[in-house]
Amino acid sequence: MTDESMGLCVLCEITIPRIAIKKNPQLTQQTVNRLKEAFWKLYETKPIEKISVRQITELAGYNHATFYLYFSSVRDVRDQIEDDLIAQRDLILKQCMHDGTLPSIAPHMQMPSQSEAAQQPAASPQAQ
Repeated sequence: MTDESMGLCVLCEITIPRIAIKKNPQLTQQTVNRLKEAFWKLYETKPIEKISVRQITELAGYNHATFYLYFSSVRDVRDQIEDDLIAQRDLILKQCMHDGTLPSIAPHMQMPSQSEAAQQPAASPQAQ
């Protein structure tokens, strides 16, 4: 499809065909979510190479044509889920930075202070 025929769903910020958005955005989002959920259930139990469009659509209750309105392949479903998760993470981080609620880094992830670093033995060349 061309870029002109694609749109951005305002509910989830994923790119989907414009015709689907115009019909009913809530129903479109519900369909996309059900397909993603079906994929995820399968992905929890088997590798992506063993998941088919048919399995996803049967579990979600749609036909393969509906699947291809929103996704180009099984891997595309996974990629869109990853993109959604990254967008959610970024949104949370931005909000936390904006309102000052970003938690401090966990102690085990902090860099040692100058005094702590001086107290730790230097790594031997053999260890590297």
